[in-house]
Amino acid sequence: MAATAPGADEMAVTTPGAGEMAGTTPGAGEMAVTALAAAQTTRTRPGADGTPSAGVLYVDELEIRRGDGLVLAAGQPLVLSVREFELLVAMAARIGAILTRAQLYATVWGGELQPGNRSVDVYVSKLRSKLESAMPDRRFIHTHPGFGYRFQAEAPRPRIQRARSRAPAAGTA
Repeated sequence: MAATAPGADEMAVTTPGAGEMAGTTPGAGEMAVTALAAAQTTRTRPGADGTPSAGVLYVDELEIRRGDGLVLAAGQPLVLSVREFELLVAMAARIGAILTRAQLYATVWGGELQPGNRSVDVYVSKLRSKLESAMPDRRFIHTHPGFGYRFQAEAPRPRIQRARSRAPAAGTA
C-alpha cells in the first residue's frame, strides 16, 4: 500500500486494493479516505457476480468504499480522519434521515453522548468543510437546529441580495 504523510495528523492512502486493507486496523492517527461520481440516492454497485456490493455507497458524486476506508469526491481523493470517515458512513447510510447528535455519537464513538460534549458538532463541521471544498456546487450536510443533522446532496441555495433603498438626502428633491 502506497502512503504519504501530508501532515502530522493525516496519512494519505493511495487507492489500496481490498486485499491490501484486509487485516489492517487504523491506529489512533488519521488515515486518508477517498470518493467518485454516481447518483443522488445511497445505493450500492453490483459486484463482479452481479450482486450488490454492500461495501460501497454512492451519493451524488461521492463514492464511499466502506471496506477499503476510501472516499472519492467528484473523482478526486478526499483526505479524512478515521472519525470523519466513520461519521460520513453513518450519515450516508441513512440518506435523508435526520440523525440526532446522540445517535451519531453512539455510532461513531460508541457510547453515550455526555452533556456539553461537542465532538459531533466539531467533526460534522470539519467533514462539511472538506466536502464543500471538494465539491463547492453541492451541500451534503444540513443542520436541523434542535434535531440533528441530515445527509443529502443538494445544490446550494443562491444568496439573496436585498436591494437597499436610500432615502433622498435632506434638501434634495
